[in-house]
Amino acid sequence: MVEAAGRGRLVMASQPETGAVAGGQPGDRLPGPGRYRRKSETVEALHWDGSPVAASVIIGWILGHGGTARYRDDPSCLSIDIPGGTVNAVPGDWVVRRPDGVFWPWVDWEFAAAYEPAGETEPAALRLRDGDQQLPVPNGGPSMHDLVITDLSVWTVPHREAVQDLLLERRRTGLERYGSLLQAGNHRDWYRDLTDELADAAVYAKQGICELADDAPADLGQVYRLILRALSRAVRIPEDGRG
Repeated sequence: MVEAAGRGRLVMASQPETGAVAGGQPGDRLPGPGRYRRKSETVEALHWDGSPVAASVIIGWILGHGGTARYRDDPSCLSIDIPGGTVNAVPGDWVVRRPDGVFWPWVDWEFAAAYEPAGETEPAALRLRDGDQQLPVPNGGPSMHDLVITDLSVWTVPHREAVQDLLLERRRTGLERYGSLLQAGNHRDWYRDLTDELADAAVYAKQGICELADDAPADLGQVYRLILRALSRAVRIPEDGRG
């Protein structure tokens, strides 16, 4: 990245008012990429305030368009892969998706001088609904999907390879959607995620039983009962045991 002399931080009045990050508290909305026009050129761009939460949004946006990027916290930067190398965005920079599909960082005052808003866009995938948890904050910890895959490799589990393949696919989906691996210490409430997902799994299994009716396999009924049993145990975990 070429840095101009006199790098400064300019708070743009023309930045799309799509909602403040505010630490990702429930009910807040995270900003989606706005459209900006440079003469006859229109690009998508996101401003990075330097926070890990905003970094995860930008990385998810980049991954969703086939690019790759990583968040680093020492020093704080976003490393973005481009043809032939890597460029870094630092707090206060804008990340631009150029017409050729390449993502590129811009110093804030250079971006303000070159572009003007060309209409607002905000993909629904980047919004937090009322009551949602914040997006996961990436850190240096291991992937929970990888740890479970390792557990499966030493346990006797039927159809182990199929389960491991599914976990790998879920890890990939999480990276594309959130720009982060599922890691311990990601600032989300693991107990809420656990009970929410088990409750959802129970109703999905029941849906399958109802739709298949007499043709429902015995294994599906067994899965339904096991999910309900796991959920009943999960809700009994005392509050002082949830960390």
